[in-house]
Amino acid sequence: QSIYAFRGANYDNILQFPIRNKATEVFRLETNYRSTPQILDLTNASIEQNKEQHKKVLRAERADGMLPAHVPCNFPEQEAEFVAERILQLRDEGVALSDIAVLYRAHSHRLSVETTLLRYDIPYEVRGGLRFFQQAHIKDLVAHLRLVDNPRDEVAFRRVLLLQPGIGNVTANRIWNAVTTQTSESDALVGAFENMDIAGLLPSKARACWPEFVKTIREIHAFREDPETAISIVLDSGYREYVLAKFDNSESRIEDLQQLAIFAGQYDSLN
Repeated sequence: QSIYAFRGANYDNILQFPIRNKATEVFRLETNYRSTPQILDLTNASIEQNKEQHKKVLRAERADGMLPAHVPCNFPEQEAEFVAERILQLRDEGVALSDIAVLYRAHSHRLSVETTLLRYDIPYEVRGGLRFFQQAHIKDLVAHLRLVDNPRDEVAFRRVLLLQPGIGNVTANRIWNAVTTQTSESDALVGAFENMDIAGLLPSKARACWPEFVKTIREIHAFREDPETAISIVLDSGYREYVLAKFDNSESRIEDLQQLAIFAGQYDSLN
């Protein structure tokens, strides 16, 4: 499947196989047991436009169902608004929320839908994964923004520090205790990181990387009224490389973070 292109999948392999292997016999699996005839009619009409394909006509085993609706939307937020309003309409018509599902092609597509469902106070659960903002990589990045916006946010403070090389819980506690006695605003946090003798609290491995970390915090602070750029700063500070090294599905997670940056572009401050 082409969705696995990041692993080297290429649909051309299946198209070229009979050409490369002359003795190949092709068996077309055209009977579909999942979808209704109306959905397969739409699918066949779409597939027919493919310039490169193994010709096929999908046939349904299920009985007739509702006609699928094609709703053009200009941007993801508009799409999410339609989904949320349609869910509320169905609920008012007597359809149980537990009988409604929202399908998406990739996890990164769900951000606008999740935030809109929350805004409309529509309860939901994510199957096959965590909610968008519950994922570790999203929590990591958002923690950087929360730290700059509110230096007294201990959870964000510790989460960001523990991402730095050579810093563990003991060192994080020392820095937290030292810095929070002198800071209350984000500009004071930047000054404390730059001016206090933090280096004396750090092991040697962390000491070498500390100036770069302070530079990142300073840059986020400078763009605190431009969240999209602030997120890009975190990614470019080395967090992108951290994700690529730490997670098996790193490409998907990077796409999540890029979608988060785009989503943040509609806001004019971190708070």
